[in-house]
Amino acid sequence: MKSSMLVLFLVCGVTHITGDVLNNGTGKIPSDGDDRVSVSSFASNSIATSVATELSRQNTTEAEKLQETNTIQSGKLPISTQNKDVTFVDSNGERYKSTIKKVTGISGHSSTEAQPHQRLRSSEPKKIYSNHESRVVSSSTEAITASFSSKNSSSFGEILNSWYPLYGIARLGKEVTSSKCREQLQELVEAIEARKVWALKALDASGTPEPGFFYGNNLWIGSHFQCVDISNRKPFEVNKNVPHAMQTPYDYPPFQMAFTMVYARHNSTLQQHTQLPSEWTVQLGLCIPKACRSNDIKYLSKKYLSEDNLEFQKIYKINLDVLDVKQLREDAGWFFMLPKTMAFSVVVLATLFCCILGTILDVKRHNREKNLVRGHNAGITVNGKCATPNISTVELVPSGSHSDVFKVEPSTLEEVLTCFSVYSNTKNLMKTKLSADSIGCIHGLRFLGMLWVIGVHSIFYQVDFFKDQAVGFRISEEFFSQIFSNSTYCVDTYLLMSGFLIGYLYFKAKNPHEEAKKSINWLGKISEFFQMYMNRYLRLTPPYIVLILFADCVYTYFKYSSSLTSFERQDELCEKYWWRNLLYINNLYPRSEMCLSWSWYLSLDTQAFMVATFLLILSTIAFKIAAVFTILLVIGNIAAVSMKSYSIGYIPTMDEQFAQLDAIYDLPWHRIGPYLVGLITAYFLKVQLENKLNLQKRTRVFLWTVFPLLNLWILFTIYTRQISTEYSAFYMGTSRVLWGIGISWILIACCTGNAPLLNKFLSFKGFIPLSRMTYCAYLLNPLTAQMMFLGSESAFTAVKASMALSICAVSLNTFYMSYLYCLMFECPFVLLTKMAMKKIMGKRSPSTINNADDCKQQHIDNNTNRNTGNENNNR
Repeated sequence: MKSSMLVLFLVCGVTHITGDVLNNGTGKIPSDGDDRVSVSSFASNSIATSVATELSRQNTTEAEKLQETNTIQSGKLPISTQNKDVTFVDSNGERYKSTIKKVTGISGHSSTEAQPHQRLRSSEPKKIYSNHESRVVSSSTEAITASFSSKNSSSFGEILNSWYPLYGIARLGKEVTSSKCREQLQELVEAIEARKVWALKALDASGTPEPGFFYGNNLWIGSHFQCVDISNRKPFEVNKNVPHAMQTPYDYPPFQMAFTMVYARHNSTLQQHTQLPSEWTVQLGLCIPKACRSNDIKYLSKKYLSEDNLEFQKIYKINLDVLDVKQLREDAGWFFMLPKTMAFSVVVLATLFCCILGTILDVKRHNREKNLVRGHNAGITVNGKCATPNISTVELVPSGSHSDVFKVEPSTLEEVLTCFSVYSNTKNLMKTKLSADSIGCIHGLRFLGMLWVIGVHSIFYQVDFFKDQAVGFRISEEFFSQIFSNSTYCVDTYLLMSGFLIGYLYFKAKNPHEEAKKSINWLGKISEFFQMYMNRYLRLTPPYIVLILFADCVYTYFKYSSSLTSFERQDELCEKYWWRNLLYINNLYPRSEMCLSWSWYLSLDTQAFMVATFLLILSTIAFKIAAVFTILLVIGNIAAVSMKSYSIGYIPTMDEQFAQLDAIYDLPWHRIGPYLVGLITAYFLKVQLENKLNLQKRTRVFLWTVFPLLNLWILFTIYTRQISTEYSAFYMGTSRVLWGIGISWILIACCTGNAPLLNKFLSFKGFIPLSRMTYCAYLLNPLTAQMMFLGSESAFTAVKASMALSICAVSLNTFYMSYLYCLMFECPFVLLTKMAMKKIMGKRSPSTINNADDCKQQHIDNNTNRNTGNENNNR
């Protein structure tokens, strides 16, 4: 009661000081010329004296505590003491004098001590204060008030409890069963209330409700790095002359801290929902004692959040239900001890060993052949045939020109190891010389199409980490943003090129009209189908298997070490459903059960390849039947998509595109249309036109106007998304086939000389090596993007500049990793597949083919392509 009365009297005094007292009792702000201060703070002299005495006693205690704290922290006594005499005048005109004592410690903290008032003689002249001194009186009085208010620890604790989840959760620590966790949580609470530096750092590193909740900001992550760095005693390497806080024993926690993520589901209907899996989950980061287990934190956080302690919950009327808790692991030892990590390490190390050994053998053989040829000044002819005496292992190999090359025939083991040669595979990847009948423009289309795919994937796989997802959706509504928000047609471009390439290469080898006239060898046709499929399967699957294992390891690592969370769950799904990927059927199952969400395209492309192979072989038996089947499949594709779109009321808004991937996007009968258009294009170009098409200028201009406008219409016509269900069904059914027709015109025009400038650009030699790496780039780019994003410390913002920077960074890293991946896992297995297929078919390896017809030149032709596995590199 006494303390309450004291506070009441003090508040009355402060009110008068800050109000009427400094206004000379007039209620007006004194002018600059009025320096006299009339104080009527207290009702009587006795009350004033008692208040001053109590102030002196309590503030002296505070000063002593501060002095003791400074002495402990710095090892020194307080560095300065200032005394200020202040005169008060009561309502009766009596004047009193008091001394305000300010004690400043070495850490910069200060306390104010008020001495008891002394009554001055009436004969003493009244002191006239300047404006500056008047402000000192006011500030000193405010300091006294602050000293009293800081004593209300319960009020301070309630503020922390309402705004800082870490404090509120730690304050409930007495309810956990673990004594060590309970003690450390209690010590953390006391340290926060005492404002110890290490505890404030932990509080600062923990997450709090973030702005932007209405637009999807559920990422209350805090700072993982700062939490880990609290215990780091190494000083920052900065200029010594730069002012910085002195380190004290209270800067470091007395126990280990760990960063823990709490996942809670909210029920707010105020937030702008976008049908994304992360939109209902609040992710809260806590810098908490490491001794506390996940179950302890889950129990405490559930209790804290269920009681609506946060002001955020009260303002927005939100309930938060804790789903899971994850304590992040700082060391990597656990990761390398996992069986799948060890298996992946064995694969990588074994492949690296083969690459090193194969490169050494390849370079040595290359040098030996060089020296061998230099030792022969002229060819030796015996009975009109070329001979090389005493060298039984040397044979002549055609170089692709009029010269022959001496090569040493390797053993089978050497030939296998040479397939892993970094030297030869790099040379083959970087080759830019194309044969006369090759389609150069396909390389440009393939590379530019892959850049488009990477750009889309960079944004698509970053959405989980946007703290303003609704802003991203707003940006997607803009006209030119349709390049990304309506970007599914980049996949249709690849489907068209795949169908075109398989048809072009097949019709290049066989004319269906001539083949149909021959007698039918059914066993041979069946064998041809399986040979084509197995050749494709063996070429594409090895790098695919390695990627599945790699992705499983990567997602497992980031799941337990990253403060950001990917909702892909690839570590769980790949362990269960990897076999669907190897059978190329995973696109027939829901996305929620798909290992590697981007691998649906590989399954789709393989399924379309099988259909196209069947149609191609059928065309050599009954061409008209094959043609009718192809047309019916295209019509069926259009009808199936239109009916499905109409039945579910599909409108291709951004959120619906995410939500309806299973229903509209992945299924083969919904996407095969462009592939078949590519097949038809190959037939007309190679068989009907024979790569020749003479058009009048007027016709050429008309076609170059219609088809580009067709593609632009498809890309931009629905940018407002304000369309009817009927129009949407028509658009979805026809747009992909029409897109394929538009791209087909580019291929035909470039191959027939009707687009010389465009063909020259798309056939640019710099595109050729990059085009050969597009398969690995497609495999790696989503994984590369997620590795970059999950390795980040904080959430991202959906702004154009940030997204453009992400696209550039992901593109560069993707192609860099693709080059290494190609050398290790694609090129070697492509060459091994060709070697195996040739052995099975009874053909000798290209490196052992004899050519004794011409031995006029016997030197090494550096342009010789000994490994033909990447001649076309068509997928």
